[in-house]
Amino acid sequence: MITLLAALTLQPAAPPAPPPLRPPATDAERAADRAVRAATGSFLSAKQEGRFDEAWAMLASERQARRPRDAWAEAARDFGSQAGTFRSRRLTGVSFHENPGGVQGYFAAVEYDADYSNLAFMCGIVIWKRQPDGGWLVFRESVSAALLADVPNPTPEAIAEGRRQAQCRD
Repeated sequence: MITLLAALTLQPAAPPAPPPLRPPATDAERAADRAVRAATGSFLSAKQEGRFDEAWAMLASERQARRPRDAWAEAARDFGSQAGTFRSRRLTGVSFHENPGGVQGYFAAVEYDADYSNLAFMCGIVIWKRQPDGGWLVFRESVSAALLADVPNPTPEAIAEGRRQAQCRD
């Protein structure tokens, strides 16, 4: 899911802050942390560089079933054309969850920020699901961003407020 915020406006109630992260505590958690960090970089780079077959292959079958490949690739292309030139990406956090909200499985949530020429800000999250073979596939992805053209006054304070509303992790 991609959410382009049309304007940065004050919301009546502040959304909850992202939960605090805890560092991996075991060798297995450290290995999983390294794996999903590397996989997230590969997945996001493949999408950003237009290598859609490679990125599509990283999606879990549940994710692929939600949208035809061509429509998914077109949405990624459309976002890229609106976002402008890619400048950088930074992972901001990784958390692990077992059976979240009753959904069976072991999941990793990888949060990130990205910088594009036409965006006031962008943050996102890639949810990975561990597979029976120990590998990881994308179960869900969500992006929040604001186009510079839609931000009436992109001051640092306005951008910080938009990031807060989108629950970006700093």
